[in-house]
Amino acid sequence: MVGRKLFSAHLHLGLLCNADVMILILSEASDQSTNDVIDWLNHFQLNYFRINETDKIRIRKITIKEEAGFNANLEVEKAEGKCLELELSDVKAYWYRRGNFNIEFNPIKDRKYANVSWYVNKYLFQEREKLATMLHHHLQTVPHINSYFDNHINKLHVLSVASRVGLKIPETSVISSKKALHELLQQKRLVTKALSEGGFQVGKKIGVGAYTSLVSESEAQKLDDNFFPSLMQAYIKKKWDIRVFYLDRRLYASVILSQQKEESVDFRDKGPDHFAHRVVPYNLSPEVERKLRGLMDDLGLNCGSVDLVEDQDGEVIFLEINPIGQFGFISKACNYGLEYRIAKTLCKYEKTL
Repeated sequence: MVGRKLFSAHLHLGLLCNADVMILILSEASDQSTNDVIDWLNHFQLNYFRINETDKIRIRKITIKEEAGFNANLEVEKAEGKCLELELSDVKAYWYRRGNFNIEFNPIKDRKYANVSWYVNKYLFQEREKLATMLHHHLQTVPHINSYFDNHINKLHVLSVASRVGLKIPETSVISSKKALHELLQQKRLVTKALSEGGFQVGKKIGVGAYTSLVSESEAQKLDDNFFPSLMQAYIKKKWDIRVFYLDRRLYASVILSQQKEESVDFRDKGPDHFAHRVVPYNLSPEVERKLRGLMDDLGLNCGSVDLVEDQDGEVIFLEINPIGQFGFISKACNYGLEYRIAKTLCKYEKTL
């Protein structure tokens, strides 16, 4: 059972309305959207337990019984040093925002048998990942918003499903030869983007982001005859970008006026300045709404940010989904109150049990 003194990285105390009913949140300490949702949970006087991916998790006991099913007793050491106990059986609603369970792992350091230590540490790391994955699997069995496994959706698969449900998509190819690239460039302008999320960390202070970019003939000439398979799409001359936040089958659409000052391939490529673009509410057609719901149902997603564009002819074209995307700037600009809606959804979920 969770004790009555709950701690949040947002420097608020979790308020108890019923000690047997509790909302679990897995996030990052720096995520402002999590803080904003927690403000609403405090307002509703709901009991919550926040775990950040920097918090150390010690698994005290896991049990799997025929009648009782799965349960895990965890000790959570917050970054501030405070230790709290959590029984997963007490979790009645769950929001996966970001991160992973940081299960405590102390690697073996033996210089004399360094090679053996490396293999033992690799084995222990694999064991640790299996434990974390099992916690995520269990949390999919309670009412939840998003899942750790949503991080692993495949862009090409999503495009294929989007096409199948009737959404318009850009003409897409994955190629690995200079010859094939030149043939495509003879037919149309192209953009390229990462197949994965396209960002990674270099050390502690440097982050690298990969945005959607135009492919030029001059850049193509510099490539080797054969290169790593790369995603290429037909360039769309767009009127504006459309961002849709999807939550529990409801759609909150907005237009990002990204083309007002200059033509922009990816409105995020200006870094923090992309928030300077004007953002206004947008009404999707009933047909596009129906197809987007079908897409999310097919992918098994109950929350996420959908990227679309409207071209110069007024056609709405699907680009991709980020299940764990940012939504704060859309929420505030369009007065959608998405943080309130997430908190209310969690409240509804916990009361279903």
